[in-house]
Amino acid sequence: MSSFLIKVHSRCNLMCDYCYEYNCGNTSWRAKPREMSWEVYTRAVDRVLEHAEKHGLKDIFFSFHGGEPLLRKPDFFRRAVYRAREIFNARGINIEFGMQSNATLLTEEMADTLNELKIGIGVSLDGPEEIHNEFRIYSTG
Repeated sequence: MSSFLIKVHSRCNLMCDYCYEYNCGNTSWRAKPREMSWEVYTRAVDRVLEHAEKHGLKDIFFSFHGGEPLLRKPDFFRRAVYRAREIFNARGINIEFGMQSNATLLTEEMADTLNELKIGIGVSLDGPEEIHNEFRIYSTG
């Protein structure tokens, strides 16, 4: 295993009709922290490093996920990427980053940050515009 989903924010700015997390009867998300704490993130990095070393891995992939990861600020991603690269690269392990997002919160500042940090972004789309917009409703209505 060399790819890891890092859920950095548990909430979403959308309330899509089909969302398994928020609209299919499971309300456990309400009791979860909104954001992954720095302590939990660094512990996750440490555990993945242990796994990589144990199995002789030379390449690791982190996908920032949510809810909606763009609810986090650019400074979080800078800090998170620098920390992980520092630790993994010191051990001769390459680490790459991606993100899965609905992209509705993508600003020019965030796009510049993602580009600077070499974080690829996958954007969730539901099809042509009329279908896409039918089910993707902002959480504010």
